[in-house]
Amino acid sequence: MRRAIALAAGIMLAAAPAAAEELDAAFRILRKGHPIGRHIVSVSNRDDGVYVTTRIDMRVNFGPLPVYRFRHRSTEIWRDGALASVEGQTDDNGVVTAMRAVREGGVLMVDSDAYRGPAPAGAAPSTYWNREIVTARMLLSTQNGDLIAVDSSSLGMSASPRGATAEHLRLAGTV
Repeated sequence: MRRAIALAAGIMLAAAPAAAEELDAAFRILRKGHPIGRHIVSVSNRDDGVYVTTRIDMRVNFGPLPVYRFRHRSTEIWRDGALASVEGQTDDNGVVTAMRAVREGGVLMVDSDAYRGPAPAGAAPSTYWNREIVTARMLLSTQNGDLIAVDSSSLGMSASPRGATAEHLRLAGTV
């Protein structure tokens, strides 16, 4: 199945990891106009690198009963502009997946149920905070370690909900 994801780059996509600024961003996740969850990204500079944490929580109810739950956590560490490691854990309505990738000798080695081996050069983690995903041809799923081929295109500029100029982008790929 092909699914397109539209992103407001001016809102979510921060500077390149080597020069990442502190960032805390929280987004409501809507389904048919109703809130069903939150997506929170935190970027912090530490002495040993740039740390990025992503938290996604969703719950869809039918009346008072939950019929779907999704929980995702990931942590990235960037050093000298390169992804040093990433770990992710996901509970997609009871189906639990995990992944881990660590840079070894210049190569990002992935260990997950979906894929084990070297990530292609230029693969970017699927966390949508970093503008590198716009130019990447391959994303590394932080949910399960799968490699996802993507294409990107600009949908133009517009004002964000708070009035800042934002570039809207479409990432299309097999998800």
